[in-house]
Amino acid sequence: MIGTYAYAHTEILDDPKDEGNRFNNAPMHTASLYVSHHLTVFPEATGQWHVGGGGRYVGKRPVDNDNSFWMDSYTVADTFLRWDLPVSDYKTCLQLNVDNLFDKHYYPSNTGSGQLQVNEGEPRTARLTASVTF
Repeated sequence: MIGTYAYAHTEILDDPKDEGNRFNNAPMHTASLYVSHHLTVFPEATGQWHVGGGGRYVGKRPVDNDNSFWMDSYTVADTFLRWDLPVSDYKTCLQLNVDNLFDKHYYPSNTGSGQLQVNEGEPRTARLTASVTF
């Protein structure tokens, strides 16, 4: 199990126009929690299987230093299935990751100083990776 939490109380100090406001794109709270489990239902001769998942949370944050508009908070779930398979004396692994498991529509950040552009979060994404360590 891996968990993270960050508390970031930001405040503009040296700009009379925005003094006391929060920095843009700076959420006050962010957190994540992920767990991984070794599956023992398969014989060890076929390799080791692992399954895991978790979520990440980002709190609401202002889109500009005026704090005139705020992006909503969001939580996104991710999962994976990994097979560490025996191939001679090499450490071989196949892993399937699914990010944004529930295909949540969210806005992680914004860019632009004169013309505001709000970035959309990645949709559900599946990735299959293979690796061999020798």
